[in-house]
Amino acid sequence: MLNLLPRLLHSPAHAWLEIRERTDRHPWGFLPLLLGLSVLPAACTYIGAVISGWDFFGTDDVRYLDPRSGFNLALMCYLAFPAGVLVMALITRWVLFRTPQRPTLPASLTFNTVVAVPLMLGGIAALNPERWLLLIVAVLTSGASAFLLFVGVPVFMRMTRRASLFHTACILGFGFLALLTTAFLFLEFWLETFMASEYRTEPADAPLLPTPEDAR
Repeated sequence: MLNLLPRLLHSPAHAWLEIRERTDRHPWGFLPLLLGLSVLPAACTYIGAVISGWDFFGTDDVRYLDPRSGFNLALMCYLAFPAGVLVMALITRWVLFRTPQRPTLPASLTFNTVVAVPLMLGGIAALNPERWLLLIVAVLTSGASAFLLFVGVPVFMRMTRRASLFHTACILGFGFLALLTTAFLFLEFWLETFMASEYRTEPADAPLLPTPEDAR
């Protein structure tokens, strides 16, 4: 499925059609893409938090996390993407509940995995988490995901474009609120449970992954 992603840029309708055909043949073929690509934003988040540092709003000081807290944050980031895709898949099935085109759960997961690809790729910006850069990337990747959603629903769900507009808008609206809630829950869980120490003013002289001594 990974080889179809570039085609989404220049011929999205044809790419969505082929993705749907592959989904019919291999319902769980999306798993390598979802679980593999989720590593990218997680790894970039770790590097940005532990090595590059964060530039918070309201101050010019750069803050760093120790390797253990950074690893836990990266783990939460990794788990948040599959969880978000699952939530969006359930919302998609719920919105299309009364339509004959309601997708199966694997098909809905495949559809939302592809829609989430720009957001996963946008995680590269976490390598250098400057505020202006994160804002620009967030707008661009969100717009790209919304574009894939509006183009993909009529093709992937086998609906007319006019009939799909209402359902697509519902998926976008409810999905946006659900994703914000999911991200907040994972962040809050990290802050309350896995944040091992306060922020540092200098990067830690430590390996890229926490050592057994850090876990004690």
